[in-house]
Amino acid sequence: MNQTSLLKPITALRKSGARLTCVALTHNEGRILPEFLAHYRLLGVDHFLIVDDRSNDGSRELLEAQHDVSLFSPVDGSSYSRDKRFWRAQLLDGYCDCSWVVVPDVDEHLVYHQVEDRDLHTVISGFESEGAEAVQATMIDMYQDAPLSEHRYQEGRLIETFPLFDGPDSYMRIASPRKFRAKYPTPYFQVIGGMRQRIFAPLGVSRDSAEARMIHRFADVGGSYEPGYVERLRAALLRHRLRARLRNVPLYNLTKIPLLRWQSGMYFYNGAHALSRKLPLAKSRMALLHFKFTNGVDQIRYIADRGEHAQGSAHYMHIVEQEALLARSPTFTGTRPYQTSKSLGRLLG
Repeated sequence: MNQTSLLKPITALRKSGARLTCVALTHNEGRILPEFLAHYRLLGVDHFLIVDDRSNDGSRELLEAQHDVSLFSPVDGSSYSRDKRFWRAQLLDGYCDCSWVVVPDVDEHLVYHQVEDRDLHTVISGFESEGAEAVQATMIDMYQDAPLSEHRYQEGRLIETFPLFDGPDSYMRIASPRKFRAKYPTPYFQVIGGMRQRIFAPLGVSRDSAEARMIHRFADVGGSYEPGYVERLRAALLRHRLRARLRNVPLYNLTKIPLLRWQSGMYFYNGAHALSRKLPLAKSRMALLHFKFTNGVDQIRYIADRGEHAQGSAHYMHIVEQEALLARSPTFTGTRPYQTSKSLGRLLG
């Protein structure tokens, strides 16, 4: 299929000359869309380019009513699983070339150092002064002290309903596979770990093992994401040491590139996890507070049955099968409450 014909406009272009645009894809997320829009407006976004992927929960009608949302829909024959990276690229190439853009999922809220006091325009000015063209972020699963099967969002702020997350020690920074980096060179590292990895696909590294010591020394999430030769060598050694463990469990890639200066012709790997062109990364990092469990196990089962995510939604199928784990609270000794951006510690570098 011709990439340029994957989307059709539902509304006329709502804004020209926007200072900061957000590009997002959505399907049946009407319950959390209002807070998504409010969060990014507060950060300085003044125009949204959104692809509604055949929602039937009122999402389309909600988005059509927004003064700053230009809405698109996939053409017949185009699917999320096959074409999502091209949907984003089509909008970004067509409307955002050479501009800074925000590219989160609807269930992700971007945060960064002093997000309470600085908008993205201020942050971007700082990135430009250091020559950066993109920023790395870690996706952080948010939860509450209740069984995941009972996690429900009704109204109000998502962060007040799901205020908990795994602290920095629950994550590790590993080099992306060499063949993957050849096609998607930004960023060099992936972050894995967090609540879903810990509960549904643990690596099984003993706390006092040599592997654990290597992870502590070479894979701390607070390290550099623009590695020099020594860091690359250490990362290669660690990946080799962990190769059997990394092959035998599903890996939750938590690295994203949610803010960047777009260049026509680029494209993402799946949901903005990696980029097809090498771009200089900002020295500081960001985080995406990820609100995936907002409607209990029914939501995860729907995603699994729909089969539109990576590998036919294999990760979500794996989660749905773990009924005993879904019936437990996800909290553990490393759980932390989110109060301000300072709460994230080394996750923001």
